[in-house]
Amino acid sequence: SLVGSEMCIRDRYNEVYYFTRFEKDGTMVKGPTYQCYDSDEDGEIGVEDVYLKDGVEQDRTAWEKETEIYRAIKNERGL
Repeated sequence: SLVGSEMCIRDRYNEVYYFTRFEKDGTMVKGPTYQCYDSDEDGEIGVEDVYLKDGVEQDRTAWEKETEIYRAIKNERGL
């Protein structure tokens, strides 16, 4: 079965998720990178800020849904 991992770097100004998966033969496959940052510099991440997927701006709702799906898969597999 496939095994995946997630690394999250988070502070009050930035949130980044790096997703990878490992094939049965041990090959690591890089998944998408999701980032949001405090673009209005108000000290917190919120609806006014920038949400990126692999460096391309993305709708906040889609960003939250996709990162939630990846985290759910990771938790379901006990990773």
